[in-house]
Amino acid sequence: AQVATLAAAPFFVPSILTALAWIIVANPKTGLVNAWFVHAFGASGPVVNIYTMAGMIFQATPITAAMFFLLTVGAFRALSSDLEEAAQMCGASRWTMIRTVVVPMLAPALTGAAILALIRGIEAFETPFFLGNPGGIFTVSTEIYRYLRLDTPPQPGDAGALSMAILAVTLAVMALQWRVLGNRSFVNFDALGTATKNIPAAQLNESTFDAIGRYLMREESNLFQEALSDSFR
Repeated sequence: AQVATLAAAPFFVPSILTALAWIIVANPKTGLVNAWFVHAFGASGPVVNIYTMAGMIFQATPITAAMFFLLTVGAFRALSSDLEEAAQMCGASRWTMIRTVVVPMLAPALTGAAILALIRGIEAFETPFFLGNPGGIFTVSTEIYRYLRLDTPPQPGDAGALSMAILAVTLAVMALQWRVLGNRSFVNFDALGTATKNIPAAQLNESTFDAIGRYLMREESNLFQEALSDSFR
């Protein structure tokens, strides 16, 4: 529970607050990190610069990852462990189990969260405005703002065209998701989410194996009797 809370915490912190905080820490001229490097090591230039594409990604990734976690954690908890245990009993490796069992069953949740993360990244404004503009990096959201607030006269037509582009991307990815997953079934009959437990072979005593053997022999005998009776009908 504590790990889940920490993983989701960045989502509840406003983006503008984290952007301003990283400006104070990693500003190339007056940032605390760069000032410390100049004072301690005599650095002649900025060591870190938050006004870059890498800085924007670094600031936005924890928030997007937390949102993705919140959107998918319920599906992971509801996934039945029986499917994973069946794959392990069939000799599947961990990667094969994830690729053939976990990902296909969680495809609706994973793709839905990915679409929301993509749309949020396109329409995000705080991070590009505070971290991208000073470094000469412009995105769709900041261009819409420039057309409406900074240009003289304002250009609502250009801003509307960019807004329609965001809508077109949203509809395209949603249509792609529907086309890929629309005709597939994702019913989980035992969605209790119980934890998988591996039982070492050393813990299985002889009585356990005897019981399993008697059960298999009884089932085989029943099947043989049914087949024999059917052949005389």
